[in-house]
Amino acid sequence: MTYNLLAYIIFLTLIFFIVFSLGWIFYQNGEVYLKMLLADDHQLVKAINKILLLGYYLLNLGYTAVSLIFWDRISSLPEMIEKITLYSAYIILGLALMHYFNMTWLFLYAKYRKRKIQFNES
Repeated sequence: MTYNLLAYIIFLTLIFFIVFSLGWIFYQNGEVYLKMLLADDHQLVKAINKILLLGYYLLNLGYTAVSLIFWDRISSLPEMIEKITLYSAYIILGLALMHYFNMTWLFLYAKYRKRKIQFNES
């Protein structure tokens, strides 16, 4: 077995575990956060939460699969560890950025919606 094949197996196992674990945590806790932002529409909360989870899985697993194309040939064990670590770090950084961008957009949407409701009531 070549180093590349072994690295792919380790990398995919690690990233799939991280993506699915975080996705489930975001899904469970995100619903609570969304209910706080959109207290008056529980069906919208559930729909947004499911769409966010699906998009999260598709984007991250797709990026993980595509990232394998950019790997060079691995010729030693230290190089294999370096590649796995580097590409795992890229994906984890992407996960963190995506999470904060989603939370920012949802916060801004809730603020806009609250302002729109207050404007319509007056």
